[in-house]
Parts: sequence; structure tokens; C-alpha cells
Amino acid sequence: MRKNEKEVLDGYVVDIICLRRISPSQYTKQASEHSTACALMGHCVESGYGLIGENNELKLLDPKATPRIVALLK
Repeated sequence: MRKNEKEVLDGYVVDIICLRRISPSQYTKQASEHSTACALMGHCVESGYGLIGENNELKLLDPKATPRIVALLK
């Protein structure tokens, strides 16, 4: 990918704290049940976010994305 190209991702946003509590084989199922209220808790915001796609695929998001994610979740 070139420097100015944007990557489009699709999936469920889950904070890193909660991701650590989920078995990788259950990522997609558990992520679909993860609440926005939880993802917006202070310690969850501070942990950063990951994106869970199909087939339990995890992509950790750059910490610089956190403010944008929080704005979208609100």
C-alpha cells in the first residue's frame, strides 16, 4: 500500500482490555455482543482498539486512531 492510500476495514471495534478476555476462537461472536458503553469507559479508551473481522481475524488499530474511534462511537 502506498503512503497516501487509505485502507478500508470492516468489522467490530473492541477495546484491547476486553480483547484480552476473549478467546481468539470466539472473537467474532463476542465482538458482536460488545457494548458501546464498555468501549467508551475511560480505561478501555486508554487501552486502544482492535477490529474483529470475519473468521475471528484481529487487526490492532494504530493508537492515533483512538480519538476518531471514540468520536464515531459517541
